[in-house]
Amino acid sequence: MRVFYAQKGPKANAWPLPVPNERLGFHYAKAELAQNENRPFMAEFHLRQAALAETELLNTERCRSLLADEGQPADDAERRGLAGLLYKRAAKYIASEQWDLAKADWVRMIAMQPDQVQQAFDIFRNAERWSEAAAFGQILSDQNPRNTILWVKVAPLAVLSDDDAIYKQLCRRVLELYREAPTAESVHPLIKACLLKRGTIDISELPLDTFPTSLDSTAPDWLPPWFWGTRAMLAYRSGDADAAVKYVNQSEQHQPNDYAHAMNLTILAMAQHELQHPDEARIAVEEATQLIERLRAGDRNHHDLLIAEILFREAEALIDGTTKPKPADDATTPQP
Repeated sequence: MRVFYAQKGPKANAWPLPVPNERLGFHYAKAELAQNENRPFMAEFHLRQAALAETELLNTERCRSLLADEGQPADDAERRGLAGLLYKRAAKYIASEQWDLAKADWVRMIAMQPDQVQQAFDIFRNAERWSEAAAFGQILSDQNPRNTILWVKVAPLAVLSDDDAIYKQLCRRVLELYREAPTAESVHPLIKACLLKRGTIDISELPLDTFPTSLDSTAPDWLPPWFWGTRAMLAYRSGDADAAVKYVNQSEQHQPNDYAHAMNLTILAMAQHELQHPDEARIAVEEATQLIERLRAGDRNHHDLLIAEILFREAEALIDGTTKPKPADDATTPQP
């Protein structure tokens, strides 16, 4: 089978097509040449011609059959080609906010090309489609079971999906991954990932006996603020508000970055509320409000910011006496 390559643009990633198409390959090659020669109008002309040829290709019986999941790719070249067509169709679904259809195409694509799951995860996370992003994040974690930072990146997305079952399933899976290859370094992200919501997991199931109570002088400079902040979260979830306040103070002594500081403030607010110190709790909430708003002007979907926001909403609901925290963002795309 002769394979030509379809692209979103002359410099985009190439995708082989499942059936030959001379005209499509010709126009993409011409478009790339024109761009390299700094002839933008000619490049645009050939891209338009390539788009027309691609439409014709998609209307062939073979392509329609593959896209309708009525046939199996004949070989690796056709498999790559089908993945390329699914990629393009998923992009169109996303542009028209047909999220279920987009997710279905990405699932099929990843089954053929597992290395594409990172891109799916990033796309749905950036679109604030939390439940879909969490699903792809779990696949990514299973592909990279020793990459414990993924546990912390996926956990807040599962919480924000507003489906308790999704977060509970994630926590169970993360705990399984830890038990398959327990290490001292993975205890910290495990605890942090599984304690974002009260009551999701039985704390006694966590390997607390392997979580150190202090750090030695060899710990990297970035670790102490996060370590003590996570210990504060664990103490608060365990019902020890006094210890939570103490550990927050220890974290703050190590000059945490803004993300860690935001998390500390939310834990401090809840702990002070439990200790019946309303003024201190309110001050922490007000500081957290200002800091989180400033951080959201940057990477609004950074996992540590999402964690801080989740804890902040819990603190706000607790202190204001409401029954349920507000969504992480009123502008967040509604979930189906």
